[in-house]
Amino acid sequence: MKTEPWNTPLRVLLLTYNRHDHWRTTLRESVAGVRKDDAGSIGKAQRARKGDWVLIRDLSRPGLVLGPPAKVTDRPAMHHDGSSLPKLLWEEERERGLVLFPLRIPVTFDGTIPVRPERTNWKDLCDIGWRGSGGQFLDTPQRLGKKLAGNVITEPAEISALVALLLRWSS
Repeated sequence: MKTEPWNTPLRVLLLTYNRHDHWRTTLRESVAGVRKDDAGSIGKAQRARKGDWVLIRDLSRPGLVLGPPAKVTDRPAMHHDGSSLPKLLWEEERERGLVLFPLRIPVTFDGTIPVRPERTNWKDLCDIGWRGSGGQFLDTPQRLGKKLAGNVITEPAEISALVALLLRWSS
């Protein structure tokens, strides 16, 4: 099966998972999820379109751990009883017996940039010059951590800098 090329996206959705097993579910099921208790992130994530990227931080591990980017393959959808995916998809959902990630985003990792976790670091991420909504530089792990938890990057310069950094982290 031929994979489509990974062109620079128009949007990059930034998500954070607080458990490593959420990552395994995303990889296994080819679906990223947004927690129901994060209404702001759900609103932003619903605008994701085919070809956009999703970049997920694994908060359960020390330091800055980012997985490889995922490419959105279809429009995000709120889970409903007739969904083709199981109601309780993530391990935490099965443990608690309720849907915690109602917004589900179909993704693929085919042809992704193979980010090496041992290469990711806060300093490099600070150096790309992202700015917050008030225009301030995001120059600390705390500020960047907030940005990585449910935001969408749309500025072409920010996207280009991120893609270049991911490529550097993959070599």
